[in-house]
Amino acid sequence: MELVPPPRAEPVAPPEPVNAEQPAKLSPQEAKQARLAANRLVNEELRARRRAGAERLQPLVDAYVAEHPLFHQTVWVEGVECLKPLAIGVHKAILTWLREQPEALDCSNTLLLDLIKAALEPHVIKPEYLAGLLKFQDRFDLDGNPNGVVKDKHRARAQKMLHKQHALPAGEADATTRQAIAELEAGQGKRFASVDALMADLPAAD
Repeated sequence: MELVPPPRAEPVAPPEPVNAEQPAKLSPQEAKQARLAANRLVNEELRARRRAGAERLQPLVDAYVAEHPLFHQTVWVEGVECLKPLAIGVHKAILTWLREQPEALDCSNTLLLDLIKAALEPHVIKPEYLAGLLKFQDRFDLDGNPNGVVKDKHRARAQKMLHKQHALPAGEADATTRQAIAELEAGQGKRFASVDALMADLPAAD
């Protein structure tokens, strides 16, 4: 009688090795902390890029403002030294110019508008500018051409600001204005919510 050998058992594959480097699953609290940490890194990078862009562009904005007579050339009207009122929306012309500069290629409109606002804020709180709002009927574009009119509500605000300055002892009004300008340049003090609000001539000062 022929003996039949028993069937061969199929080889059993060895178990998959456990990857010792595989990270353990994070708890919900740990996952939240990890997301917060990642967001902080992103925000820090964005802030660093913004600072770099501001440092790169600030000299350009300052030079642009300095070279336009409208920002520093005063006119005597009825014995009062005045700066001509800026046209509403003049910041758009500055933004268009700034957008054309190679240094601004990777900068957001928000950053550019903030730089423009910071450059214009000290200008529109000067006594000479406030006096110009009272003495001139017209506003002026950057080329010195009439563009729009000074509204009564802006004239009233200018009068209110000047009245406050004149109520101070002699010399103190100028010191107060210089301090306000210094605070604005340092990023302190009351600021305008937007460039449009700025160009509405101190609505936040009421």
